[in-house]
Amino acid sequence: MSKEYKYYCTNCGGKVEGLFKKYSETVLKLTECKCCNEIADKYVEYDIVIIIIDLILLNTKAYRHILLNTDFKHFWKLSVVLILLESYCIWALSCGVNTPCKPINKTEPKLHDFDMNTEDLKFYVICLNTTLTHILKSASSLYLTIQLNSILHESLELQ
Repeated sequence: MSKEYKYYCTNCGGKVEGLFKKYSETVLKLTECKCCNEIADKYVEYDIVIIIIDLILLNTKAYRHILLNTDFKHFWKLSVVLILLESYCIWALSCGVNTPCKPINKTEPKLHDFDMNTEDLKFYVICLNTTLTHILKSASSLYLTIQLNSILHESLELQ
């Protein structure tokens, strides 16, 4: 009978049966990974603030903990927040290099004549651009993965 592996080691990515053994209400023993002989997921003991700091610092182990070893189900909310943050960074960096446009002729309407603030409009356009970029990257990544998977299966069948 094969064991069902639900969790993954944050160090090497190997599968583990569980993340800890609970001996009593206050005593936990963290599981060691059989592949790398390290503690499978040290973030089980950590407070969420520490995990968020490690996520900001782009720690791979923290991302593996969140994506593989937790019951996090709101990936679309995380995507929206990340797109807004990326759009804000692009918008904030582009605000410092704005140069005013010289009108070609005097009768042409200027951007500041409109009711909508041009900086807000610029932010919305950047958000749309960032969203479309992420959708296209995800779709092309999925397509290439499916194609590569089918090629690998065909080559295995021929052997």
